[in-house]
Amino acid sequence: MQRGDLVAGRFLVEDIAGEGGMSVVFRARDEQSGGAVALKFLRGATRQADRVRFDREARILSELRHPGIVSYVAHGQAMGGRYLAMEWLEGCTLTQRLRRSDLPWSDAIAIVRQAAATLGAAHARGVVHRDVKPSNLFLVDGRPDRVKVLDFGVAIAASSLVRATHTGLAIGTPAYMSPEQARGLRDLDARSDVFALGSVLFECLAARRAFDGDSALAILGKIALEPSPRLADVLEGVPPELDELVAAMLAKPREERPADGRAVAEALAALPSSAGVGRRAEARATEQLTASEQRLLSVVLARGVVDDDETSTFVPGGAPLSTSPLDPLREVARAFEARLDIIADDTALLTISGASGAANDQAAQAARCALALRRVLAHAPIAVATGRAVITGRSPLGEVIDRAASLLAGDRDAIVLDAVTAGLLGDRFELATDGSDARLLLLRERDSARGGRRLLGRPVQCVGRDRELVTLAALYDECAAEPLAQAVLVTGPSGAGKSTLRDELVARLAESDTPPQVLIGRGDPIAARSPYALLAGALRRTAAMREDEPLEARRVKLRTRVARNVRDTDVERVSTFLGEIVSTPMLDDDTTAPWAEQLASARQNPALMGDQIRRAFEDFIEAECSAQPTLLVLDDLHWGDLPSVQLVDRALRRAEDLPLMVLAIARPDVHDAFPQLWKMRGLHEIRLGGLHRRHCAQLVRRALGEGVDDETVARVVERSAGNPFFLEELIRALADGRGADLPETVLAMLQARLERIEPEARLVLRAGSVFGRVFWRGGVDRLLGSGDDKTLPVSDWLAVLCERELIEQHATSRFRPHDEQQFAFRHALLRDAAYAMLTERDRQLGHRLAGTWLAEAGETDAVVLAEHFERGDNRERARLELGRAAQEALRAGDFSEALAHVARATKLEPAAEQRGRLALVAAEALRWQ
Repeated sequence: MQRGDLVAGRFLVEDIAGEGGMSVVFRARDEQSGGAVALKFLRGATRQADRVRFDREARILSELRHPGIVSYVAHGQAMGGRYLAMEWLEGCTLTQRLRRSDLPWSDAIAIVRQAAATLGAAHARGVVHRDVKPSNLFLVDGRPDRVKVLDFGVAIAASSLVRATHTGLAIGTPAYMSPEQARGLRDLDARSDVFALGSVLFECLAARRAFDGDSALAILGKIALEPSPRLADVLEGVPPELDELVAAMLAKPREERPADGRAVAEALAALPSSAGVGRRAEARATEQLTASEQRLLSVVLARGVVDDDETSTFVPGGAPLSTSPLDPLREVARAFEARLDIIADDTALLTISGASGAANDQAAQAARCALALRRVLAHAPIAVATGRAVITGRSPLGEVIDRAASLLAGDRDAIVLDAVTAGLLGDRFELATDGSDARLLLLRERDSARGGRRLLGRPVQCVGRDRELVTLAALYDECAAEPLAQAVLVTGPSGAGKSTLRDELVARLAESDTPPQVLIGRGDPIAARSPYALLAGALRRTAAMREDEPLEARRVKLRTRVARNVRDTDVERVSTFLGEIVSTPMLDDDTTAPWAEQLASARQNPALMGDQIRRAFEDFIEAECSAQPTLLVLDDLHWGDLPSVQLVDRALRRAEDLPLMVLAIARPDVHDAFPQLWKMRGLHEIRLGGLHRRHCAQLVRRALGEGVDDETVARVVERSAGNPFFLEELIRALADGRGADLPETVLAMLQARLERIEPEARLVLRAGSVFGRVFWRGGVDRLLGSGDDKTLPVSDWLAVLCERELIEQHATSRFRPHDEQQFAFRHALLRDAAYAMLTERDRQLGHRLAGTWLAEAGETDAVVLAEHFERGDNRERARLELGRAAQEALRAGDFSEALAHVARATKLEPAAEQRGRLALVAAEALRWQ
């Protein structure tokens, strides 16, 4: 179609006015009336859904006659396509108006009030718009008192919604969808438009969207799951009635929203006038840090979890009423203690937060959850991400869901990991790199303890653990030579290098004169309460059994492995009762089979079953040790189960004169789980502390080469605090050119440690972290508010934190009075981890309050004060302190620093007089420089 064409013998095309994905809009003249019209023409090669949408818009416009709705003229088919003629409008959309400048608050309310009244008329006719957004609100002649609602292409009669929309199909524009739209619910009503209109009003007043993100999926996830923002949190002087109305419009439960557009229009008309709205908030009424914090969580996203023809209905909260396609997803969520939500475009979101107490355990749990999802969803793209999120409502989300959503790009049926999750997994899982875009792919969990952890492409070397290796090797030599059963427990915090020590020992023993056979069991936080789960894994691995293979194949493998060393007369019995441990019943319903009667009796009597399993396991271990020295490795024993621990105890007693060595690897809290662990078996415990500085430096130079300078080595060693995992991650960051940044993996590990302490203690640490590594009790009091109501006062929590060796108290304070208690974080990394847990709002407020307190306490360093005020968005105080810092640098002859302070102050938009003083300092510095 082009200029001069006559459409349907009536509309003369004059010019193109705009175009979109499926249609083109022309300015045309109606030959019948002589007036201008907007002629919307559907492109020829369109989808059936586009044709249905186009016809729906034409039909609804022909039926809806209202001053706030663009007037219908005609529609039909011509020139090989569909057309729709509407009144021609001069002006701009609300989107175009917002791009020019902020709206006065009265104009914003007037615009939304008119749009609400128009939508109310449509709602009264049973029509739900479903795509209310600024670009669909047109300001005629640019006037806020003349608003037209556009584009009823996705509007539909409420009575038709159940028939027209499948669950999981999100209709509308992401940033303005209601929670029920974001979840793909079908039973939409007028309150969905009310939510969208609330999002528009929030954006007009706050100059920012209520919900935003890096992708449509991330936005929809936040709409479905995060609490709605409050207008009063971002604007000063908001009338309480307006704040409450916007909050009601953005309420997540739709029953709490106004009933329809008419109710919104009436509520807006009843608002009192106020001249105080429109200025962004610089200070909060409540000047103290909140209980909100950024916490560590992992998310698993899977796209395409509901078929297009799925007909189940969802209720608020994401729980479907029908059960068929989502039952397997719920089972996976329950198994891994994850929260399950269905959002947008048939996407499952599983959230794992604080389930295991250590960041690497949580990442492993998320990885196993993703692998379980793969078995349920054979071809769905899956993404796993770990990061910090603000905990304020029932579901924690934040930048981590943005990251996970970005990983789902493309339709490959792969499990994609973010770098943080991959770094935390270490050697537990087998990963690969997608050659096309260098994405990290999760393949499977490793069957062996030998993971081959690598650092910069080379195997990680066991540095600084020679004494421990010698001790372990000597214990094995004694075990194999005497022979004499040995039980050894290696404990250390997460990242202490327990796995690396284990790998080095197994490698050395494999090359010794009497190499052992190695059986490996692993504790699992999810299976910690499952009887025999720890030993079941060891038995499956040694028999090369897979849980997903047929039952008969598992039976053959188990019987064959048992028969290798167990006496022929005992093979059936041992296999039968070991089969109970590994969930592989060896007998069918044949009651004449060997041991069938004993098995049936044992299944009716738990005590008898326990005796039979114990006897079978002891016989198996004795047979193995008689054939070859045996090393039973029990990884992550802190997640082990009591029945397995007791079986090992009995096996150690039975094999006390046999070459059996049990090597258990655990965190220190293993003693809480098993207080009397193998006490009667002469348990040897090796506690891993931090690496010596010399050994840390040795590892840095091995990884980065001898060319690395001493200052860099010292800095990396200092930041690592002797923790091998931290050291490796810092080395990787340095190699990647991120030496100044603390790796997310390190922050995740430290924050997981902090999450195990009381919320009040974490709040005190977050307040202290605002000041830096050194802080003061009075400063913490100021940040937490004088009317603080806590179970214990701040001073008591500080004493508790000192006892736990997270902070330490200094003997003197640099501020008067001298009884002002001064504290310091025991390590800079702990301070960084606590600081990263602050929400953006608390961080800004905290720095503003800290700057004020420090100035009152006598802080004289202008740079320190400027840093706090600048981060606290107190621009006036920051400018003054930077000006003073520039003067001091000039007097000290540090001309470059003086110029840097002037530049920072100038960016803060000083007034003319101060700008002149800064210019004089800059000129003087340049002259002497």
